[in-house]
Amino acid sequence: MEASSVAFYIGALLGLLYVGMGLAALFSVPTDKKHLISSSLPTFFFWWPFYKSMFDESSSKLRMLGAIALVLLILSYASSAALKSVGC
Repeated sequence: MEASSVAFYIGALLGLLYVGMGLAALFSVPTDKKHLISSSLPTFFFWWPFYKSMFDESSSKLRMLGAIALVLLILSYASSAALKSVGC
C-alpha cells in the first residue's frame, strides 16, 4: 500500500472521528443557545471547536480534542496529496 493511500485513510478516519465529536458537541450545547446555531448549522458543524461561547466548561476537553483532530485531518489530507504528487 502506498504512503499516500495510508495518509488518505488516516485522514478519512480522522474525519469520521471529527464528525462524531461534532455530533456530541452539538448535543452538549445548552437549549437556550441552540437557536443561535440553527440558521448556520453547516458553518457551526465544521468550525465547532472554535465556538467557545456556545459550550459550557465541561466540554472544553472535547473542544480541544476537536481542534487537534481538525488540524491532524487537514495535515493528513495535505500529506496524502503531496505524497501522491511525488509518487509515494
